[in-house]
Amino acid sequence: MRELLDKTATAFVLEAQEKGGLEEDYSTRAADIARRIAIAAGKKEEECEEAYYAALLCSVLTQSVPELAGILAVAGAYDQMLSSQSFRDPLSHPAVREEFIMQAGMQFDPEYARIMVGIMDKDVKDRQSESENIEIELLCQEYRGTVSTGIPVKEEAVRIRFDCEERRSRKEDFCEPSIVLFDAYDRHVHDLETEIDIFRYIEYGEIWFDGRYVCTRARDIEAKANPLAGRTKQGHYEITAKRFKDHLAIGMAGPQGTWDFIAALQNNSKSAFIGITGENCYIKNIRVEKTGEKASAGDIPRITDPVSYIDRMESDIPNVQIDHTRSDATQGIRLEDELRFDFHTMTIPTASFVWCCPYVVLFDSEDQKVRGEGSTEYALIKINGELEEQDD
Repeated sequence: MRELLDKTATAFVLEAQEKGGLEEDYSTRAADIARRIAIAAGKKEEECEEAYYAALLCSVLTQSVPELAGILAVAGAYDQMLSSQSFRDPLSHPAVREEFIMQAGMQFDPEYARIMVGIMDKDVKDRQSESENIEIELLCQEYRGTVSTGIPVKEEAVRIRFDCEERRSRKEDFCEPSIVLFDAYDRHVHDLETEIDIFRYIEYGEIWFDGRYVCTRARDIEAKANPLAGRTKQGHYEITAKRFKDHLAIGMAGPQGTWDFIAALQNNSKSAFIGITGENCYIKNIRVEKTGEKASAGDIPRITDPVSYIDRMESDIPNVQIDHTRSDATQGIRLEDELRFDFHTMTIPTASFVWCCPYVVLFDSEDQKVRGEGSTEYALIKINGELEEQDD
């Protein structure tokens, strides 16, 4: 094996030197240093040889094929950022994406960084197209010792059902399921400060099936007993949840009764997830289904005022507030000859990434509206430098 490696590496080196893409003795010098470092570090003989040949081949590739070096730099950085390090946990997907955008043209080749961002975005879309499965059972001993993967709360109402058995070690122990209402990039509840920062974790509150709740970072939560809805049989629990803009409606039914909760998020842009948890109980047969019922204006009573960042002076074109990716747009501005337009923008306070920025859409439509009648979209240009071509 060593003889084969030696021949292969030597062939690569000679070919690179003949093409003039590699300084003479550069690769062997770097490889020798790598082996000496491994020896000084007390590595085994075979590990020292591995270090030698790895450095030899790496030097050939990065010196003689700069395009490949750019690809390897991006691929290696991607793997490193998503791996655990001695000084930090793996970075979240959005944080890795942010790094490639910020360092394009500096640390990374801009073309390969752009391609990497496109691959990451495609992977996210593929995962989102899959069913949003969560655990079917949870064993909860101490409170919040186990919490399910977050179940998204969106305009279309979701229904969650499960059964719960007691797992008391003492008769006086509290035994009850509950939910955590939160937002996080990885759909999981976090308690460690490092993870809270990495995954941009926000906890809105905790809610129990007996009407109790704790409001943490929601703007407000209100609870009301619902005598019209029947309580469930012993050990069976149901949750229905939906949202309209920044307000959530959550109905909870258990053996003790039924309750209606309304929670007001920080603004329209934040996501919301339900994590199932409990204390001294075994939760099983968890089922999640979409009801097909969509929330609309007036369905959820408001308990706080709307959050608006555009109630200020306007110019030629009315102000717009973009709470989610391309959730709104100005009226189309006709492009003829040469056009210059100036505008002011601010990032919504809860946003934190470079792609939370204005976009310019090049399009055509009969009613001059983005995605309007007979619309054709040519390109999406983001002010942070990203470009998405839609049509040739």
